Amino acid sequence: MKHLVLVPAALFALAACSNSDAPEVEAEPAPVAAPSPMSAQNTSAAEDGSVVISVDRVVDETQFGNCLLMIAVSNGLEETVSAGLFTFEVSGGGESTGASMFPQTTEPGETKLAQVILSGQSCDVAQVIEGGQPQCSVNPGSQDATSCLDVLVFEDNAVDFSVND
Repeated sequence: MKHLVLVPAALFALAACSNSDAPEVEAEPAPVAAPSPMSAQNTSAAEDGSVVISVDRVVDETQFGNCLLMIAVSNGLEETVSAGLFTFEVSGGGESTGASMFPQTTEPGETKLAQVILSGQSCDVAQVIEGGQPQCSVNPGSQDATSCLDVLVFEDNAVDFSVND
């Protein structure tokens, strides 16, 4: 019964403390880079028998001091795939940082996005992805899983790849 008395008292205190004359303040949304013109490329990748990894967009989270790389995996095979890129370097603007993109399981003809956080970095560093250990498997998690590294393509889009140079 004590709790029932506290609820109206709390609501009364909130109403008394509110200032209806105060201007409303709207929070500024974090700047987001526009998606790159990838949809047409994804359609062709989904039909040509390859698995494509590309950076879909770069998001500068200035409020948190991070850069987000939204990396797409497009599956153009007739089977489910899992593809990723471990221990790569992202460089640009005279700086570099390490990152990893965990494998994304992607159904045939679909695209999945992975979010890679470059902690404490501005997106000036996100110009080139170098090195790394690619991973690609068909029918991941099953006994008949096979490698698809032979059809894995890194497509330059919002960020350039020098992985297969």
